[in-house]
Amino acid sequence: EYLGIEKDNPDFRNFTSYLSLAVSIPVLLYSASDYFKSAFTAIKHKTLNLDVPITIGIIALYVKSASSIVTGEGPGYMDSFAGFIFFLLIGKWFQNKTYQMLSFERDYTSYFPLAVTRINKENEEIVEIEKIIPGDKILIRNEEVIPCDSKLADEEATIDYSFVTGESEPIKKKKDDFIFAGGKLVGGNAIFISEKETSRSHLTSLWNEVKSEKKGHTGFLYQNKLSVYFLAGLMIVALGASAYWYFIDASRITDIVVSILIVACPCALALSAPFTFGNIMRSLGRKGLYLKNTAVIERINEVSDIVFDKTGTLTNPEGHSITYSGDELTELEKSAILELARTSTHPLSRAISSHFNQFRSDQKLLEKDIKEVKSSGLSSVFNGNEILLGSSAHVGSSEQTDETTVFVKIGSKTGKFVSSSELRSGIRELIPQLKNYRLHVVSGDQEKDKLLLSEVFPKDTDLLFNQSPTDKFNYIKSLKSKGYKVMMIGDGLNDSGALGVADVGIAVSEDIFRFTPSSDAILEGKKFHEIGHFLKISRFSKVVLGICLVFSLTYNVIGLSFAISGNLSPLIAAILMPISSITVVLISTLLVQVKK
Repeated sequence: EYLGIEKDNPDFRNFTSYLSLAVSIPVLLYSASDYFKSAFTAIKHKTLNLDVPITIGIIALYVKSASSIVTGEGPGYMDSFAGFIFFLLIGKWFQNKTYQMLSFERDYTSYFPLAVTRINKENEEIVEIEKIIPGDKILIRNEEVIPCDSKLADEEATIDYSFVTGESEPIKKKKDDFIFAGGKLVGGNAIFISEKETSRSHLTSLWNEVKSEKKGHTGFLYQNKLSVYFLAGLMIVALGASAYWYFIDASRITDIVVSILIVACPCALALSAPFTFGNIMRSLGRKGLYLKNTAVIERINEVSDIVFDKTGTLTNPEGHSITYSGDELTELEKSAILELARTSTHPLSRAISSHFNQFRSDQKLLEKDIKEVKSSGLSSVFNGNEILLGSSAHVGSSEQTDETTVFVKIGSKTGKFVSSSELRSGIRELIPQLKNYRLHVVSGDQEKDKLLLSEVFPKDTDLLFNQSPTDKFNYIKSLKSKGYKVMMIGDGLNDSGALGVADVGIAVSEDIFRFTPSSDAILEGKKFHEIGHFLKISRFSKVVLGICLVFSLTYNVIGLSFAISGNLSPLIAAILMPISSITVVLISTLLVQVKK
């Protein structure tokens, strides 16, 4: 047809027309099937979405093309039909394309061990955690995670609850104390008595409760709203044109109505959102914010409140600010303290090691094997004197303090290391950028950092401490019940409930390939200070969609004016359809690139 062959060989023209019809059938029945299903489902539930007018346009174009072929008028517009479906599917693919190497649906099993040591009649056996039942005696070693709610069987133990409650400092537990699943043992081995199966533990129950919560919308909001008005307007225009041409030339009604349905098909609107959101999503991903899907962008743009966790989110998880006070230490004494502290995996021991790292010595300074007193401290001998590092009681001091403190004693010299939280780099610059949002801080930690946070956040910010995972979960739900759109930014397993129930849950991770709670997005920890910039990029999608909307409406108004006047043939309408699609793709892509 394009080459003018129909004039020289009408038989060949008919053959290619029917061949075109044949290969269009799988495009109609398979490639376009999702749009038919979506439109049918919408009508069945007495609602409308953008797939309804799209489906009308597809049917009009296909029926007109098929009738042209069968009646011998020509090959129809099967090339434009296939091209239209192709662009729609490219848009859908682009919309659904995400970062496959990241998992946004990780659950507690990604964090808990696969197996645990069970003591059965004084014999130890390795069993899967799913086989642990109430009453089982389990052995947990240093740095291992407690897989189920249990009671402590030993006299005492130190538990790191940072992934459970958000409390940054390990907590001492006594015999028969209740221990939540997800706590990590710090120090020597300890024996626990299982109280519940893993699947019924406190944290997993909270996690499963979140799974039943439904996020708001999964499609494109503005498109679904426009579809109602678009379809109503299209039907009015088509009926009005039919009535007008009935009195002028009734034989042209079919061609004119088909031209109207084809040229007014909202292909530009259908493609603007997936390509705009897809480009925004890719731009954010390259900068360190990985979204689960493009629907998250719409929810981000509706956010009114931002809730922060503290420990590991606002504060630097890699470091404590260590300050030493006491008797002056020599470099060798500092090296001895470093050698002693490096034998422990306790977070404060690691912080002291980092603080004195410059005094590392290749020479062995400690003269005796290091002894670790569970939940108390470390001891050895240096230069003929006992060296102690740990609690005040461990070094024989009666000093009491509310600060996080590690005491040290070398012979007659005494001192202490005071640990304080460090805010992430750029926090002070970030908070003023969020002035258009209501800000909240919910933390499982004690109030020791309240003064530090109050200096950074606005005066009207809610600063809540000692919040359990359930408290965080309920706080988010209470904000949502007031009609607020909530974004939760946290890091630990203890935040999974709040992240799940929030309209947008962002998990901060120092390593995006390691464990993160189930979330809508994963944020690289080192890019935390750029949250304000990310929100601006996300909001820019509204500008892009507005421009695409203006273009689409302008195209439709001009196209319809020609179609109604009878100056637009179905062939030209079918050619304009893919051209408008390509134009919208270019507009959305170029605008996002310019913004980036």
